[in-house]
Amino acid sequence: MRRLRRGVSTAGKVVLATALVLVVDACALHTGTVVERSPVQVLTAPPVLPAALPAPDRPLVPSSGPLPQTATALPEPIVIPLDGYADEPVVHYGSIEIPKIGLVHELFEGVTLHNIDEGPSHWTGTATPGSPGNAVFAGHRVTHSHPFRWINELEPGDQILFHVNGQKTVYTVVTSMVVGPEDTWIANQTSEKVATLYACHPPGSAAQRYVVQARFTSAAPDS
Repeated sequence: MRRLRRGVSTAGKVVLATALVLVVDACALHTGTVVERSPVQVLTAPPVLPAALPAPDRPLVPSSGPLPQTATALPEPIVIPLDGYADEPVVHYGSIEIPKIGLVHELFEGVTLHNIDEGPSHWTGTATPGSPGNAVFAGHRVTHSHPFRWINELEPGDQILFHVNGQKTVYTVVTSMVVGPEDTWIANQTSEKVATLYACHPPGSAAQRYVVQARFTSAAPDS
């Protein structure tokens, strides 16, 4: 029988033509011990990734053609400080549910460990779930409430639900993959509806990143 793994609440362009969800564990291996870092320290991703950023050898989701062009301005992620505990208020953002792994956890808004230590945190300046652009979330996998510890168990067809700003947004998992820490293209912005979650892999190591992708399915007022 599966254990219920419930989080404890304390309170550019993607090479991708469809919506996805991607989770990140802000951790790193340092002199034999796990050291928590902010997403930018893990990925070294700039706040707005340049169009010239090399495409991955294997695209996130196969595309039959180039990404559509749009005159609408894409979201612009804020610059993340190198100091993982730089001054930043703790801000509640909403909540996330992943039924397959028994996750129910509060979401926070911010890019430092002040917020990420509380739970999965929305990278300020990226898209809101259900809106055009790439909504990027960072979370721990092995420390604190380790909300993304079991994302490797997600399979195509599993659902991910966000409750943000009075809306319930549903995504359906499409695929998963392991990438390197240099693969910053996973955080690129796009005119498509994209949400993004990723985690360090394997647990306790920052050698790779485990990526889960899900397409936007629906949005409705939260009941």
